[in-house]
Amino acid sequence: MERDIFGRLLAIAINQKVDIGHCLSFPLAPVPPALFHCSGDMMKTDKSALSKQLTAKIAPTNPGQVDIEIIDGFYYLYLIGSTLPQTFGKIAESILIKLCSKNAPVVHIIFDRYLTPSIKDCERENREGIDIPYTINGPLQTRPNDFQKSLKNFRFKEALVKFLANHWADHSFAAVLGNKKIYITVEEKCFSYCSAGNVVVKTEETELSCSHEEADTRIVFHISKVPENLKILVKAADTDVLIILLGNIHKFPNLQIWLANIYINCTDLSIKLGPTLCLALPAFHAFTGCDYTAAFFSKGKVRPFNVFIKHPQIQQVFASLQNPYDIYNETKIDAVQHFTCLMYGLPKCQSVNAARLLLFNKMYASKENSEKFMKRIQGFDSTHIPPCWKSLKQKLLRTIFVNLMWLNATESDCIKFSAENNGWLLFDGFLKPTWFLGDSTPAQVESVLCDSTNKPSDNNDDTDICDESDSCDDSVTESSDDSDF
Repeated sequence: MERDIFGRLLAIAINQKVDIGHCLSFPLAPVPPALFHCSGDMMKTDKSALSKQLTAKIAPTNPGQVDIEIIDGFYYLYLIGSTLPQTFGKIAESILIKLCSKNAPVVHIIFDRYLTPSIKDCERENREGIDIPYTINGPLQTRPNDFQKSLKNFRFKEALVKFLANHWADHSFAAVLGNKKIYITVEEKCFSYCSAGNVVVKTEETELSCSHEEADTRIVFHISKVPENLKILVKAADTDVLIILLGNIHKFPNLQIWLANIYINCTDLSIKLGPTLCLALPAFHAFTGCDYTAAFFSKGKVRPFNVFIKHPQIQQVFASLQNPYDIYNETKIDAVQHFTCLMYGLPKCQSVNAARLLLFNKMYASKENSEKFMKRIQGFDSTHIPPCWKSLKQKLLRTIFVNLMWLNATESDCIKFSAENNGWLLFDGFLKPTWFLGDSTPAQVESVLCDSTNKPSDNNDDTDICDESDSCDDSVTESSDDSDF
């Protein structure tokens, strides 16, 4: 895929006297350059920057004695993995001892599920996840030498969770449990363990069964089943958990919810932020880039958030993005496009296509058809202008899907419509983002391309092909300090 294909197509359009505004309403590239690398991989951003912005608004406070602790299971295993014993039986015992040593009398450990197809397929591929069958035959079996590396294997993680759930029912753990109650999620199910004398009582908690894929939403689902007037401590490092909590916190008026590590009282934080902003945060987070959706090149989280908090009407629209038919709602479309323009520093622009034209005109004031001017056009860096409406519409569909999933985290089934054909397409059994629908270039430009393709080329030296050794963009930070493990 040619790195500078956008500029080349634009140069052809100028030569063919195609209206520039019309031309810029097309992607002019196989993938939207502002959202995706030329390889098709999503642009990424540091999600933790958003949580830092939010949590800076209140001082951390120690919750003291809590009633329930809820833990992101694989994040926890990653933290303690290097200290675990060599056999799976001892690992199960060690983890149970650690959970029972918590301050809270009740502890929930919640694990992700691994489904295919999934809207997280691209993210898992980027993290070089492994999908190799793994079997744990009994407590004496030795674990892999590199436990942390094994946690990249989805099937190893599934086998480990199932083993923990089965092995903790052994009556030898009655003394370890003491007066504690431990919950563990296994696929759709949830089991609890407590001791009655010298016996371990394992119970399937049908009320806590759900179809959630991610621990992030399932944590909130468990909170929704907690009795009122209790104090809850959530142990998770992912920014997504904080955002989902704040988006649903109005449903828990009589609970006090803390986020561990930084000991932030989410209940107090929600009061500080206000109900409108809290309800709008999930859509904002999805729109500006999360594990499921691409970020805007070089925009990050901080600048868009500082713009977002100044516009309550835009917040209200984002909070209401819960139906795929919203892409036909003019009021919502206008608000989303205007916010995108604001992110690019264009407060007077109301549409992304107009913003693309305005930024192009700012960069290239001269319209004379000189050789120097055409060379400059061919080198045009399209990552710095917003995506066209064709591309943004698909991004908006993905935002709506994720927002609705997060805002329905308190329900046993948080997925309300199919991802396929709503921002994603199914390809070889995996869900891939839909970049745009329709043509990538105007018909006049396409016809010129077809003509040039059919003619033999005398010089191929100007082709710049992106491969693994030639990154399309060296300036975008792909890492996230708080991504899932």
